[in-house]
Amino acid sequence: MNGWRVALAVRSVTVHPDDVSRRLGLSPDRTSSRPEQRWPYIWELASDRPPDADLDDHLAAVAGRCAAALTAIAELAATEGVTVAVEAVFRGAEAPGIWIPPAAIAFAAACGIGVDVDLLS
Repeated sequence: MNGWRVALAVRSVTVHPDDVSRRLGLSPDRTSSRPEQRWPYIWELASDRPPDADLDDHLAAVAGRCAAALTAIAELAATEGVTVAVEAVFRGAEAPGIWIPPAAIAFAAACGIGVDVDLLS
């Protein structure tokens, strides 16, 4: 599928996806528990925008879905063995321009997390 896929992503070697859901008070769109992987536990809350929406719309959607959990996200991000980020992946033949609006940066900063953008062909 071409276009954007954007999500709040939790990758962990120590915290199971069910515990992430409990700690954040949010239901994920995707989880994985595979002990043999680099990150055995994965929890993702995706943007509800279509792949052809602009990146800033996706970022705003993720921030909106997570707004009630800012403190919990920051606490989880500070947990040893856990990485939390807003992950934005674009798949397509022609890479788009990238604009990350101040509100998205403020959301990430409030949570103590980064924004990871990957452009894949």
